[in-house]
Amino acid sequence: MNFKQLIICIAVILLAISDLLSQTRQSSGGPDSLEIVINEDVRIIELTFDAVLPYSGFKRSLNKNLVGFTAAYYAQSNSKQYAHLGLLFSLYRIDELSNTILNGFDQFMDTTTSSAFMARFIYRQYAPFYYKGLEPFVEASVGPHVFYTSTNTIFLDAQGGSSFTFDESDLGLSYGVAVGSTIYVIENILGVVKFGFHGGTSTSFLVAERGLTTLYPIDSFITQVDRVGYFSINLGLEYTF
Repeated sequence: MNFKQLIICIAVILLAISDLLSQTRQSSGGPDSLEIVINEDVRIIELTFDAVLPYSGFKRSLNKNLVGFTAAYYAQSNSKQYAHLGLLFSLYRIDELSNTILNGFDQFMDTTTSSAFMARFIYRQYAPFYYKGLEPFVEASVGPHVFYTSTNTIFLDAQGGSSFTFDESDLGLSYGVAVGSTIYVIENILGVVKFGFHGGTSTSFLVAERGLTTLYPIDSFITQVDRVGYFSINLGLEYTF
C-alpha cells in the first residue's frame, strides 16, 4: 500500500466512524453536525503513534521508514480564536543491533540503538465548528532535535549487572506544519489523525545499513549527515479537561 492509498483508507475509515458516532449522538442528545463550538480554558493531553516517511536526502541516508510515538500537552490560549499552545515530545527509533560477546572469562550482551528525540513548541488553530464529530485543525511547531546512539550492556556472568552509555549525539533544529482532525469518541476522549510535513537543519546520525557485521554492534553503524526532512502520519487519542 503506497502513501496515497493509505491516506484514502484513513479518510474513508474516519468518515464511516464519524457517521456512525453522529447517529449514536443524535439518539442520545450528543453534538449535532456543523455546530459552533465555544469552549473556555480547555487543556489537552495527546498520545499518538507516528509513521515517519523520509524524503529527499534524508530518505537516501536512512533508506527506511520509521515509527515512533509522540506525547503532547496543549493549553487553550484564546477561547474566541480556538487557539492552543503546547509542547510535544517525539521519539523515533532508527536502528538497533544486539550481540552476545565472550571476552576472556566475561560474557555480556551489547545492544546498540540509534534514535531521534524531538521537543517542540506547538501552536494549534481549530476551525470554529465541527461536522459529524470531526473538528479540523492546522498546527505549526518548532524546536530542537537530537539524534543519538546508546549502548546497553548486560553482563551474563553469575554476578549479573548492566551498564548504559551514550556513544554519539548531535543537536539540531526542526520544524513542521500539519493538518488534521479530532473525532468525538466519548466524553473527554477524542480520536486524532494528522498529516505533517517536517524539515530541519543538517544533522549527523548513525545507521546500520548492512545489519550486524562486527563483534561489537556499535562498530556496525556508519555515520550519515543530512538535512532532516520527512512526512508524518499520526494516529492517537486525546484527553480533554
